[in-house]
Amino acid sequence: DLGTCFYVDGDALDEGDGSVEHPFQTIQKALDVTSEGDTVRVLAGVYREPVVLVSGVALLGVGPDFTFLDGEGKRGVVQITNVEKVVVDGFAIVRGQGRPGPSGSPFGGILVENARHIQITHNLISGNIAMWYGGGISCINVDSTVVIGNNLIVGNKIKVFVSDQFCPTPCVSWNVKHLKATAGIMITASHNHKDDNGIKIVE
Repeated sequence: DLGTCFYVDGDALDEGDGSVEHPFQTIQKALDVTSEGDTVRVLAGVYREPVVLVSGVALLGVGPDFTFLDGEGKRGVVQITNVEKVVVDGFAIVRGQGRPGPSGSPFGGILVENARHIQITHNLISGNIAMWYGGGISCINVDSTVVIGNNLIVGNKIKVFVSDQFCPTPCVSWNVKHLKATAGIMITASHNHKDDNGIKIVE
């Protein structure tokens, strides 16, 4: 059983059924009706929506020159968490923005967390900014079954908080926890001998 193929066209009527003649208007609506083994084909266009993958589904764009997933600088773009057997291929994933708070997202472009048998290929991942995870792609608690290949990953950033004043070492530890940061770095300079000064990293 090869599963069902659903189609998405941003210019279509939302009342579509996912067929090639009457495609869905949004990617998430297509994903929400899929079952394991199904494919979602996304036609050329700019899709300004967060995308949450489900297990056993291949999400295929026309190619990174034609099919754009745009975070609009407001949110993370593609979330692949607690799932398996997922493919994401043929997209430009751009302008993801990590945001703090309950309604925000800590990642920028793609988050892969607690996931297995994932394939992320033939995408452009660019211009994404994270709060404390990776800007382009964040991988957390994954193994060698996660394959990331033949992507162009450029111009992504991670948010950095820089103190504008001197502070003690415990301040860095407190801020790592308070800001939910990945790590903190302190450049030390004190009354110690110059050879004893340096860089401290707090996780």
